Amino acid sequence: MSAAFSSGYALLVGVGGDLPVTARDAEDLAALLRDPARAGYPDDNVDVLTGAQATRAGILAALDRLAQRTLGDPEATAIVYYSGHGGRFGPSAAMARYYLLPHGWDEARRDETGVSGDELTARIRAIPAKRLLVLLDCCHAAGLPRPKDGASAAAFAKTGLPEIDGLRSGAGQMVLTSCRDDERSYIRQGAANSVFTACLLEALQGSAPSYLGCVWALDVVSYLLREVPGRAPAPQHPVLGWADRTESFPLCRVPAAKGAAAPAPALGWRRTRIQMEIDSLMPALELRRTLIGRLRAARALSTDPVEQLRIERQIEDAERAAESDTQRLDRLHAELGEA
Repeated sequence: MSAAFSSGYALLVGVGGDLPVTARDAEDLAALLRDPARAGYPDDNVDVLTGAQATRAGILAALDRLAQRTLGDPEATAIVYYSGHGGRFGPSAAMARYYLLPHGWDEARRDETGVSGDELTARIRAIPAKRLLVLLDCCHAAGLPRPKDGASAAAFAKTGLPEIDGLRSGAGQMVLTSCRDDERSYIRQGAANSVFTACLLEALQGSAPSYLGCVWALDVVSYLLREVPGRAPAPQHPVLGWADRTESFPLCRVPAAKGAAAPAPALGWRRTRIQMEIDSLMPALELRRTLIGRLRAARALSTDPVEQLRIERQIEDAERAAESDTQRLDRLHAELGEA
């Protein structure tokens, strides 16, 4: 194995501002990737934007640079990482658009200061790397009861990036967001990194299984899906999107201190990804069922007809979501049996 993971490229963004941990997230990930004794990415292949550098213009220009850098490298592996705020904004829920909130964000000028989901998708699609991992740690401070000051509570959603679904049809592309749409991405009090990024750093340093001298993308993703929910102080479940492939791809070198590699995964790529989705979906279904039970109890106790009607609508919404989850689980179990 060469002294460096020479075809590794990365763009790492940590917005900072009211969440200073997000800048540290990007800096710590950059230090790991550039360390020749650990991940082994060449210094010049790793772009880091933090604080005042992490503006809309800075992020879009860096994405363009990453596309140019990987254009001439058929073996390129690229990581795009963002740590900071994200949310939906608009005059109504139906018309709201998702934005990453870079340094200098101004809700009144969101198209001039934010990065929309559509823009991010278009820029990432332009990256020609055959192996691409997108990691979106769109953070809200743990325990924060309302959106960041200056944001419209009615129009601000927690996290998740629905517009990025378009990336999931490309071979070799993986997209992992740090939590579901109805959850927050947490930073524990006094922690050096967000929960999601702390697990990512562990995985890249050898806590995830390794094979043939490398840490593989699927093993990193699997580690995050498994570890993050158990460490967050409230519900937080990373969400994975991927393209069907017959194999995973190497993401970085195994840290020198870790020594021998673990055996190759026993399950094939398709079976493993199906099982991961099942493992991710089952807790959500249980939470929905618990919510339905509590809503029914609240409806029975209420004496206000308007309140009863509001609760009934919430129950109907939750029941539809639970039915959709159940049908999806049934399909996944059938696929797993055929894989």
